[in-house]
Amino acid sequence: MGSLNNNEPNIFHLSARIKYENFVFSDDFITNLFSDLAKAINSKIIETKIFRLKPQGITAVSLLTESHINIHIWEELNFAYFDLATSATVNKAEEKVRKVLKSYFKGI
Repeated sequence: MGSLNNNEPNIFHLSARIKYENFVFSDDFITNLFSDLAKAINSKIIETKIFRLKPQGITAVSLLTESHINIHIWEELNFAYFDLATSATVNKAEEKVRKVLKSYFKGI
């Protein structure tokens, strides 16, 4: 990923649609996932918030020193949408993020 011109920051952005089966998203699972993703891109988490929606669904976000990680989970559809963006310079960022995601979500 590169800047369009020298007056813009470099931004790495990756989103993923994740279809899963028979899976329960605990707060610990989400916190650990975000922590491992932040480490993979050499970033630090400032704060994480997890919102459990009624009657179902989860939205979680971590504010990073360089941007964010979030996930939206539709439990009734066995579907999650993941998004990560950072302005940090990370060698092989996409490869590292995908490796972490695959370790948490088998088969993606």
